[in-house]
Amino acid sequence: MSFYKEHLLVISTLFAISVLCSCGDGPMEAAEEDFQDTISKAEQQLSSMEHKHSSSSMRYSSSYDYRNDNYSSSSSSYNYWDDFYSSSSSIYIPPSSSSTRSPSLVQDMTIYFTLTYYEQISSNWDAFNGAGDPEVSFTIYLYNKNNTSLGSKSTGLLLNKQDTRKWSGLSSISLPVPASTYKIRVCPKVIDEDLSEHDDYTSGNCYDKSAIGMLDSYENVYQSDDSKDYSLEWEWYLY
Repeated sequence: MSFYKEHLLVISTLFAISVLCSCGDGPMEAAEEDFQDTISKAEQQLSSMEHKHSSSSMRYSSSYDYRNDNYSSSSSSYNYWDDFYSSSSSIYIPPSSSSTRSPSLVQDMTIYFTLTYYEQISSNWDAFNGAGDPEVSFTIYLYNKNNTSLGSKSTGLLLNKQDTRKWSGLSSISLPVPASTYKIRVCPKVIDEDLSEHDDYTSGNCYDKSAIGMLDSYENVYQSDDSKDYSLEWEWYLY
């Protein structure tokens, strides 16, 4: 049963009730004539409305579906969202945030650099008990997209211990990073501090991170340096 026929049934029922309730006030024949006349008018109005609705529904029964890249035909009733998508070829869809980023920094930022772990591996650091006196620092080199140097930054000593084989914790520093920086290179330096002559155990390895403009603010970069003499771990982020 259609929506409009359901309404016709409701109108008929209500009118019949009103007729029955008014039987005591007038002839039954007059009430029946009024009832039939009302039903006839209601049917004409509902038939006209149903015809308009059917025409409106068919307007949307064939439309281009941009989501599935094809044409589709249907005799189903009008669906607002289907029509919205099928007729919205000019709707602006903003690009994702990643597509608007530059691989190089577009503004000055700050690097927050943290040493998190140190362990002595070899045993020949100290002539007395084998545990060294480690001094750990880093040099941070900055480059643009053409691999031209934009300068370097030193963290200073992030670890300075006596008779220490292993350490873990957080030793941090903040340093400026200029706009146009594309690559950050981190080079650790590890020294065993002695009274007369310091022993340099630096591995000579450096660790690069390119396209840093694509990093989210506060997105951690984890790096480590392992050699035959020591193991280091650190992390950094830009903000």
